[in-house]
Amino acid sequence: MALPPSLPSPLSPPAPLTPTAAPTAAHAATLVGAWRARRSAYLRAGVLSERFTLQGASPALMDALWADGWRHFGEEFFKSLFDLRGRRLARVLPLRVDVARSAPTRDQRRALARASGLEVRFCAARVTREHEELFARHAERFSENRPRALTQFLSPSLHLVPCPVAMCEVRAPAEGGRLLAASYFDVGAEALSSVYAFYGPEGGRGLGTLTLLKELEYARGAGRRFLYTGYAHLTPSHYDYKKRLRGTEFFDGEAWRPLEALAEARSEPRFEPHYFELHDIPLEMLTDAPDEPDAPDEPDESSDSDEPDL
Repeated sequence: MALPPSLPSPLSPPAPLTPTAAPTAAHAATLVGAWRARRSAYLRAGVLSERFTLQGASPALMDALWADGWRHFGEEFFKSLFDLRGRRLARVLPLRVDVARSAPTRDQRRALARASGLEVRFCAARVTREHEELFARHAERFSENRPRALTQFLSPSLHLVPCPVAMCEVRAPAEGGRLLAASYFDVGAEALSSVYAFYGPEGGRGLGTLTLLKELEYARGAGRRFLYTGYAHLTPSHYDYKKRLRGTEFFDGEAWRPLEALAEARSEPRFEPHYFELHDIPLEMLTDAPDEPDAPDEPDESSDSDEPDL
């Protein structure tokens, strides 16, 4: 489906960088199948995380990678079974929203109503001084693993490496168009994938949730089947605001399943707790902080949260 007139045209996929960067859907499935077989061998060997670098990918390949649980920041793709939280491991749950099954909850409708006086615009991704200044204020909210810069999450070649990237901006017309929040998301053939969202500490308007809801609206208007929202944990965490989106599915390592099946899945052998999910990791085993930043220490499990979109 073509993008509606209200959506920006610069999101058209660019020409492939190399012949290997634009495989057909069948070739993409073959590549992912090979990675999956390699991952099975790695897991048998006790390897719990994988990474690789990719400088160019077709929309079909991006769809296939997201569908197999991969995420990326710039050229760096990664997939982990566990996340380090404090001194314990937390099981990672890749998430996506089935756009056809999605609908805002009551709290999310309130968030949209509160934002009715704000200007929301979509455009091709860019990084200006205004974005960098807002990001710097956003980073002040982190108590540990503070993100360093937007370049931590984005490629220097936003529109080419590894795929097209768009952004959502939220501005306050009553304040001279001041930038309140922004988010970046990848554009695939059948899906969008949230990359990162940020907003100032003075926001207080559910801005993190708002950008995610607007990305979901964009996905629906652009005829995309899925919006990949990043990951959460098997156990409660500050990422649980993503689980509150209706139509959410989780990846169990082999297939995507409705979030409603998570309680049943927890009893399956594949989700058997790792020793260090239940016990602290000895200090001598811990190395430097993980690459992915934590969300701020201000989760609100009772209502829509304002956490950054990882």
